Amino acid sequence: MRQAASDFGSNARTFTESIRGMGRTMLGKSDVEMYLETVQYELAKAIVEDYSDIGKMDISDPVHIALVGSHIQRSTSDVITIYHTKGDWRNIAKSFGLGHEQVQMVKVAFHE
Repeated sequence: MRQAASDFGSNARTFTESIRGMGRTMLGKSDVEMYLETVQYELAKAIVEDYSDIGKMDISDPVHIALVGSHIQRSTSDVITIYHTKGDWRNIAKSFGLGHEQVQMVKVAFHE
C-alpha cells in the first residue's frame, strides 16, 4: 500500500513538472517580456507625447543619451541601463528612485 502511494506521489510530481515545462515551451519568458514591453510602450507613448517635446532619439548617439539624461537628471549610464532593462516599468522606476513618467520618457524616446 505504501509503495502504491509513493508511486502515485512521484507520478504526480512528474506530471506537474511536465505541465510546468509545457507552459515555458508554449510561452517563454522572453515572449512575455516582449509583450509586456510593447503594451507598456503603447500606453506610455500617448502620455509622454502630451507632456514632453522629446522626439525620437537614437540610443547609439551620445548626445541624445545625454539630452534624455538631463531631462530625468540621471547619468548617461543610468539612461542606457533603463533603456535595456525589461520588465515592469514601475518596478524599474522604483529601483532607480525615479518616477514612472521618467522611465516612460526614456523607453519612448529610444523605442526602436
